[in-house]
Amino acid sequence: MEKFKIPVTWEVCGEVEVEAESLDEAVEMVDFDPDEITVPEKWEIVEGSLNANYELAEILNPGHKLSEEPYPSEIDLSRGIEKDIHKKD
Repeated sequence: MEKFKIPVTWEVCGEVEVEAESLDEAVEMVDFDPDEITVPEKWEIVEGSLNANYELAEILNPGHKLSEEPYPSEIDLSRGIEKDIHKKD
């Protein structure tokens, strides 16, 4: 069996403490000025958020190609239809 390098991304969640005049201002500070916010010391990985980067997987593994349709589908819950999450419309 061979070993392959597969680039991945994932999402984490945590809490930050922000000093502000209101909750609205505090949320805006986090959204619009994230460089001023310290990354939380305690965080958790969001379950189900691990994703492989198919395009970079081929680049990191020269001589190997993915099959014609390797990309998984997902259900678009807002419209109730299946769609290819990597195919450009």
